[in-house]
Amino acid sequence: MKENILHSIFDVLGNKETALSRSLATILYKDKLILNRFIKKAFPKVSISFNSHLIGESLFYFEKEHGKLGRTDIEIENNFFHLVIETKTRSGKVTASQARKYSKILCASKSKHKFFVFLTEIDDPTTIEQIQSQFPQIYYSKISWASIYALLKKRKNIHVNLVEEAMNSLKWRHEMKIHDIDIWAVVVRRKEETNLEKHHVYRNYKFHTPIFIAKRERDTKRKKVVIYDLYPVLQIHAPHSSFAKKYNQNNGKDYLYELGRKMTLTNPIIKKFSQASAIALSFQDF
Repeated sequence: MKENILHSIFDVLGNKETALSRSLATILYKDKLILNRFIKKAFPKVSISFNSHLIGESLFYFEKEHGKLGRTDIEIENNFFHLVIETKTRSGKVTASQARKYSKILCASKSKHKFFVFLTEIDDPTTIEQIQSQFPQIYYSKISWASIYALLKKRKNIHVNLVEEAMNSLKWRHEMKIHDIDIWAVVVRRKEETNLEKHHVYRNYKFHTPIFIAKRERDTKRKKVVIYDLYPVLQIHAPHSSFAKKYNQNNGKDYLYELGRKMTLTNPIIKKFSQASAIALSFQDF
């Protein structure tokens, strides 16, 4: 029986071609410098830079389905450019038929520039020569896995918070209902109150995974701080995401909590709040 000895964290993905494409997709998603160098390596004559603004606006896909046109290995898309990467190993090559289908996907894209990279283990330029004249609006390139290895070796280190990545995978990819706070009771003032009431978003530099976010307010009749309104947390957006940038000013580092419809309690939650900052409450407290 063959033992699956790990030599890399990526080995858990298996030893098939898809494992390599997923590994590369992970690296390009997490490291702007590698992505920039990859594009410049593939298209040295094209002036393009993947800056921090484009990172926030970009969508990263792996194995995206396109109906009859097939399933691409890697796609990166924003308003400025749309990149398709098709990966092959051993003697595998991108066939002309497959390349035409993916080229049609790019032609339908609204991005300003369109790029198609053939990433193979063994060089085979014939396919590009066959289809390049048919799709003049697309930049084509071929690059080898040896070149990817060289790019990574030059980079040396990519720092990734695996704890946060694992937590995000459990919550969003696998949709597990994991929360560190039942109710996050917060103080909302001025512009943040408009964001909460009108746009259903809450901004905070701290990362939590609450079930509800609740607005603390002063009840003049009871002369106490109470909670009437609960907002279910639908999604948490990282500071650099395109959603967060709509509300974060001057490169702010706040997380954006996207909220559902407000639920108003018939009887308010009354608790002695000893501080003005956000505080965690448990359902067991009531």
